[in-house]
Amino acid sequence: MVYLLEWIKCIMNYNVMLSFIMRTVIFTFLLFGVAELLAQDSTSFEFWERKILQTENFENMRTGIQRDQFEVLNDKTQIPESLIELLSEHDPSEQILGIRNLINFSNPDEKYRSTDVVYDAKLPSRQIMLLAKNSNQILLTYKHGGMGHHHHILWCELTNNQVTGLWIGYTFEDMYTVNDVIRITDTDPKKLNTNLVCK
Repeated sequence: MVYLLEWIKCIMNYNVMLSFIMRTVIFTFLLFGVAELLAQDSTSFEFWERKILQTENFENMRTGIQRDQFEVLNDKTQIPESLIELLSEHDPSEQILGIRNLINFSNPDEKYRSTDVVYDAKLPSRQIMLLAKNSNQILLTYKHGGMGHHHHILWCELTNNQVTGLWIGYTFEDMYTVNDVIRITDTDPKKLNTNLVCK
């Protein structure tokens, strides 16, 4: 009888210990899950950089520009502030010097630094080729000067003026119209680097 009681106690202790271990494991998984969700801050360029490098939003971009109508603006003041803030986070001066420089563009008819020879440091190194938008999308193509002059396509989806989708690619092709972007992203994919994030 004594042995039976001892055996029952051992089983009960085992069940208590097993229950404690299971609760600890579940709590740990929940803790890491919450931490991962908190780390996914969509206002951070790092969040979007991972998605861009994995081409996650490429099909959304291609579908959006083919399906929807855009109004051409070609005016840098029409770039949403939330997008400027997001792109500025990727500026190398902030990473190296800790200086918060808002990224800047020149309009299509304005000068910009097109080469790596800096004659006027006040000029932006990016010049808009096309800025078009509709109710929830921005399509921006621009020249990026400096060493290795090239062109970018930037597609952005906005909800309540906050970035909810972002894709950036690069090419050497001119893109002055929405149709140019459609052609390059749809029929000439080899001319487009779909996963380069360029400073």
